Amino acid sequence: MATWLPEVVVQASADVGEGPVWDDRTGKLLWVDMTAGDFFAFDPSSGLNTELGSFDFLGAAALGRDGRYFLARRDGLYTLDDTPQCLVAIDEFDDTRFLNDAVCDSRGRMFLASVTDQEITGSGCVYRVDPDLSLHVAITGTTLANGMGFSPNETAFYAVDSRRLRVTAFDYDRDTGALSHERVFVETPEAAGLPDGLAVDRDGGVWVAYWGGSALRYYRPDGMLERVINFPVSQISSCGFGGADLTDLYVTSAGAGLGSAALAVEPLAGSLFRVSVEVPGLGVERFGG
Repeated sequence: MATWLPEVVVQASADVGEGPVWDDRTGKLLWVDMTAGDFFAFDPSSGLNTELGSFDFLGAAALGRDGRYFLARRDGLYTLDDTPQCLVAIDEFDDTRFLNDAVCDSRGRMFLASVTDQEITGSGCVYRVDPDLSLHVAITGTTLANGMGFSPNETAFYAVDSRRLRVTAFDYDRDTGALSHERVFVETPEAAGLPDGLAVDRDGGVWVAYWGGSALRYYRPDGMLERVINFPVSQISSCGFGGADLTDLYVTSAGAGLGSAALAVEPLAGSLFRVSVEVPGLGVERFGG
């Protein structure tokens, strides 16, 4: 039963929490602290939040079909092994670029949002990594590429460009991984904050986290705003479905950049939240062949 009330499940731990990904094989939620570089697994059955590794930077985590975890770091895609191994280097285009988010399709491809440190207008892009580890540029001309997701039938692909205050939709060809017919799905006023991470439910509705907006916004498949869930923190960064029936929407937040006065008002900044929703989310796809 939906409550629409945010519940704190891990209190005030992240500089910039990102990328909640539900691992259905272990019943745990994977998430990262981007700037601190910490990789966590939260177990809702015990309430324990376990650090799985600490690195210099982590944009996102993804699941592999072979059971491994994959990490989007500053310079490429890595496996989480005893010694982390870089599988795909993403440094030949711009040495100031970093990876900011990730999502996989049902054919085992991974899409990686990227941005430059200076967030130069039009300098960002979205990459596609195929199961054979070949690297392709899928979207160009972004400024702050961010959350991504697929419609339930995988015929549409959604991508956030935060600085442009919009979520863009593309037609998606899952046989080839090609994107086409770009159009604006959602455009929001600056006062609402920056659109950041997103998650799609089984009805095709899209949840979007708003950095600086203290809220999650739910859009119907036609792009109409249906619901706003407010949070006691301003920097809502990402969201992802979890739980056995995928009706738990996990929401990350950030404390980075907030001064002492703001943190006194927002003592929960950086916490991991959970919201009970009515429509289940889509299961997380895994990377690899």
